[in-house]
Amino acid sequence: MNLLSDLSCDTTKLLIKYNLLNQLVKSVIIEQKTKDINVEKDILINEIKILWKKNKINNDEQYIEWIKKNGLDKQHIETNLYKSLCLKKYCDSTYSHKAEARFLERKTMLDEAIYSLIRLKDVFKAKEFYLRLKENETTFEALAQNFSEGPERFTRGIIGPISLSKAHPKICEVLNNLKAGELSKPFLVDNYTFIVRLEHLNQATLTPKIKELMIKELFEISINDEASIIIDEIKAKLN
Repeated sequence: MNLLSDLSCDTTKLLIKYNLLNQLVKSVIIEQKTKDINVEKDILINEIKILWKKNKINNDEQYIEWIKKNGLDKQHIETNLYKSLCLKKYCDSTYSHKAEARFLERKTMLDEAIYSLIRLKDVFKAKEFYLRLKENETTFEALAQNFSEGPERFTRGIIGPISLSKAHPKICEVLNNLKAGELSKPFLVDNYTFIVRLEHLNQATLTPKIKELMIKELFEISINDEASIIIDEIKAKLN
């Protein structure tokens, strides 16, 4: 990492002050890891075609016009596309064989759920509603619409489909212990008492898209760990 070791103390302090050191270190690490990787020209051309399609570009003239309109540079665009392809190739070759283990580790958070939710400040009212629901004296939808104290009241309590990774950890834990149609007992989250009912759970599978996400996560973990070590070393030299 000669580039980083050549940084002056003043430059390093400025990078730290403006929160730029972390990104610089990561960029240098990535450059080192991908410097010997090459991508075939056909793959780059295909990536440019994808860029065209996303921006409704049909020919070279429109491409040049689009570049000018957005204040971009053709060489810069295509260099960045090439670097992205090199990074993807590196990640695939380095982490692809670990993607399944990562998926199994993360699976419960990747599942998508549709669930009904009621939240109340009054714990006693929540317990009353729970008993009324258990005895089929009322419907979840009516209670959510008329009494729930969150935005779910506008959807009659229905949430989702949503990845469980985006739900509150406690709600996620409760949902993972319910069967479809099953009602939870009232539970506390951030000063509110919640009642949830699992409507449907769509269990995640290791699709190509999910595999790509797992590879990306593994790369991010690795690059963050590596960058942290280097940054600590750089900061230590300032003291």
